[in-house]
Amino acid sequence: MDALDKVRKAMEKRLIFSIHAHRQMDMRGITVGEVFEALETPELVEDYPDDPRGHSCLLLGYTRSGRPLHILCAPRDEGLIIITVYEPSLIEWEPDFRTRRRCS
Repeated sequence: MDALDKVRKAMEKRLIFSIHAHRQMDMRGITVGEVFEALETPELVEDYPDDPRGHSCLLLGYTRSGRPLHILCAPRDEGLIIITVYEPSLIEWEPDFRTRRRCS
């Protein structure tokens, strides 16, 4: 099972927002509804299977209004843990929001 399949399977159970995710979303004006919208058609940007805290991955999704969101999450038996959510910056990401810019 690939990472995106694991994410989808965990999402079927429930979404669990970390305290950190709620704080970051509040600071950035991102709603829970927008996260749900972005997770309707998630794309895998980066996979971290060997993270010491457990498998996690970075997803890209778009809200219905077209706002891009990066969602760092961790698929677990109890559901999908949302670690943090942010709108990717063109300073750090290419316009496709899937490719990190190289530091010069």
